[in-house]
Amino acid sequence: MAVGGIHALTHPAGRALGGLGKTLEEAGKLDDAAGFAQQALDHPLEHEGADAWWANCNRLDLARMLHNLSRSAEKLSLLDELQVSMEKLAELDEDDQQLLVEVKELRRSIASDELRS
Repeated sequence: MAVGGIHALTHPAGRALGGLGKTLEEAGKLDDAAGFAQQALDHPLEHEGADAWWANCNRLDLARMLHNLSRSAEKLSLLDELQVSMEKLAELDEDDQQLLVEVKELRRSIASDELRS
């Protein structure tokens, strides 16, 4: 996801945790990856609030990892929280719009996987 404007300059600690989570995910250590993704989400929640852009970004990342772990209720709850948060915005910038596109894609993937099982 390309990040521009103010979003590119905020919360390097949270982004580092998220990056470590993604590295662990690529290495197949999904439970560990989800733990770091949760920490990456907790960071902006604590410092910026529930509707912060980075919180929403990290919600999406954690939901993806939970999807890979087949933890349905948790991932759907995160996606619902993300969408409610985004609905509070008066105007969506390009980064916000891209985030919503990715949420829709993940929801489609979740629905497709549920139909197959």
